[in-house]
Formats: sequence, structure tokens, C-alpha cells
Amino acid sequence: MNTDKILAEAIAKDYAPKDNSKIVALKKLDKKAKLPATIFTYTFGIISALIYKRMLERDKSKYAYEIVELAREISEEK
Repeated sequence: MNTDKILAEAIAKDYAPKDNSKIVALKKLDKKAKLPATIFTYTFGIISALIYKRMLERDKSKYAYEIVELAREISEEK
């Protein structure tokens, strides 16, 4: 296969006039319908991750002294 020809056709396709068929309209409507759910999902995920991180940091600091002391005891036994 001639890769130059394939590349040239792909680039030309990007600049060619778009077909305003019913399929294109259907794809646009589908994307538009899914957008709010997608935005919610990403937003909820980011907020959940931030809350999880904050809880993890809080719990780590809460038990840090005990963990360090226990680790010292274990390391001194050997």
C-alpha cells in the first residue's frame, strides 16, 4: 500500500465539506443527550476523589503516632 496516498486522502477528508445527513444529525443529538451525564460523572468522580484523599490524610495523621511506635517496637525486636 502507498502510505502517502492514504495519508493524503485522510488529510483531504478533514477539509472536505461535511455531509449534513441524518446520521450526522443523529450523532450530534446523541452527543448532546449524553453530555450532561458525562459532565456529572466526571464532576462527581473528581469530588469523590478529593474527599477520599482528605479522609485518608485525616486518618493517617490520626493513627500516625501509633503506627510509628509499633513500627519502632517491631524493628527493635529483630
